[in-house]
Amino acid sequence: MEKGQIIYLNGPASAGKSTTAKALQEILDSPNLLMSIDIYSDMLYDWYGLDDSEARRRVSGERIDTAFHHCIAALSSAGHDLIVDDIIFNRSLYECVDLLVDFPVLFVGLHCSLEELERRTEERGDRSIGMARLHFDRVHNHGIYDFEIDSSEKSPVECADEIKQFVQTNPCPHAFKEIKEKMELLHKRLVSYADLVRREGILSLKNHPDQPEFFKMLYEETQSNGRDGRESTLILQAMLLIMEGVHPDLLDRILRYDGRWSDILEEHLPDG
Repeated sequence: MEKGQIIYLNGPASAGKSTTAKALQEILDSPNLLMSIDIYSDMLYDWYGLDDSEARRRVSGERIDTAFHHCIAALSSAGHDLIVDDIIFNRSLYECVDLLVDFPVLFVGLHCSLEELERRTEERGDRSIGMARLHFDRVHNHGIYDFEIDSSEKSPVECADEIKQFVQTNPCPHAFKEIKEKMELLHKRLVSYADLVRREGILSLKNHPDQPEFFKMLYEETQSNGRDGRESTLILQAMLLIMEGVHPDLLDRILRYDGRWSDILEEHLPDG
């Protein structure tokens, strides 16, 4: 069976994704199912207050994202065309790309000015103002889309019209494949840097010529699940903390421990 087309809308809270998705659903030439992460998360609302830590872990945001992505894959595999309304970045984005890279996904970035996001968030009254700023700084960091549109001064109908026009004239989306290629390149570089640390010690990272882009690259790979295991993830997170000045003395402490750095990192970094 031919897989259904997936129009994947991504943007910060209050960027107009839900209203644009509904407007797009009305004007597309074929029936499209509307998949929203908000609606999906609401299925678990009554579980959030549970005291049992295992129950809370089972309904964590990360697990919700994973289930949501697999539902998208299942519906497309059954031949359904989809419009997806989501806020996706970092680990969740990389997981989604891994799963859907061979599906016909048109990845659409909905941009909006921070001032307008905060105005809309305050007006709607059901979200924290801080959520708009949090998403604004993160959601488009990967920088790769098939199509991008600014909803700051455009109505949902206008955004939907532009997306429809793009869909009709661009039958071969490629953003997910580009992101996947980027992920694979980052992983190869991570492996080479891990070998460098094993041969020459962690000081080799401190003196690496690619700083600070080097640290940013390592952190991005960490977000795509740190494929070299817990120790590599700790190294990368430590590098990020050092780069941002959160723990400026951390690297010196690591070096003084002559290789027993993992014990120190555990003091500063959360479980995960």
